[in-house]
Amino acid sequence: LKLQFLYFIGQRTLLERKMTSYATGRILFEKDVDGVARPVHHLDLELLDDDYGHDTLLATGRTDMEGRFRIAYAPKDAGLFDVPDLKLAVMLPETLYTKKAAGTGVQLTRVMVRLPGFESPVAPDVREETYDFGDVRV
Repeated sequence: LKLQFLYFIGQRTLLERKMTSYATGRILFEKDVDGVARPVHHLDLELLDDDYGHDTLLATGRTDMEGRFRIAYAPKDAGLFDVPDLKLAVMLPETLYTKKAAGTGVQLTRVMVRLPGFESPVAPDVREETYDFGDVRV
């Protein structure tokens, strides 16, 4: 009986991890032009669970032409008995130049780095199926 109970709990946990929630919103430039908000399109984002200085990556996404995003994630990926505290990280491409081993030429490596100085609002204990960050300025 004990093994059957543990098996059931394990199966339930696996099913719960498959449940999907969404984070939505729109990324805008910090300053308007002639009073008009400008969307930031094709920007890479990370959706994180903010836990006292330790961020857990839940999912990634990208803004569309209007700066809008919809990122699917599994709330249970935040951890056992943890309700996600959602926050966004804006990712920017950066090119690293390094010398090749033979010393002839330069090797290009593209990596994604978090936008320095950007601090996303944190949404504590998100239980909704869809959480809207609203308009976020960068």
